Amino acid sequence: MSTRRHVIMFKPRFAVLVEAGQKRTTIRPPRKRQIHLGDQLSLREWRGLPYRSKQRELRKAIVTRVDEIVITRANGAPAVTCAGVVLIDWFITNLARGDGFGSSTAMVAWFEEVHGLPFHGQIIEWRYEDETQT
Repeated sequence: MSTRRHVIMFKPRFAVLVEAGQKRTTIRPPRKRQIHLGDQLSLREWRGLPYRSKQRELRKAIVTRVDEIVITRANGAPAVTCAGVVLIDWFITNLARGDGFGSSTAMVAWFEEVHGLPFHGQIIEWRYEDETQT
C-alpha cells in the first residue's frame, strides 16, 4: 500500500507550537479519509480568514502513531481513555501539555466548548520530516 498524504490545519495558538517543533500530536474528530501509521502530513495554518485565504505550510511530518481517544469528565475531573486504557492524572496532564494546553482542565474545557463531551476521536502523533530518525 502506498503512503498517503494529508493536510492538517491548526489554529494560530497551536500553529506557533507546530512551527517551533514543540507540538507533536493533535487530537481530532474521526476523519472521512483516515490517517494511518507512516502517512505523510502537511501541517498548515490559514494566512487570513479560514476558507477565504491561502494556507501556509508550517512543517512536514510522518505519522508515528494513531490511537482512539475519548475525552470527558468523571466527577468533575478530566477523564481520558486512549487506545482503550484509562489514563491517570499524570498522563492526562502530560497529554494536555504535549498538545498545547496549559493543563488537563484547560484541554477538557476546550474540547467541551468546541466539540462537546464526551469527545470521541483520534490522537495523531508524528515526527518532523527534517529530523533524523534514530
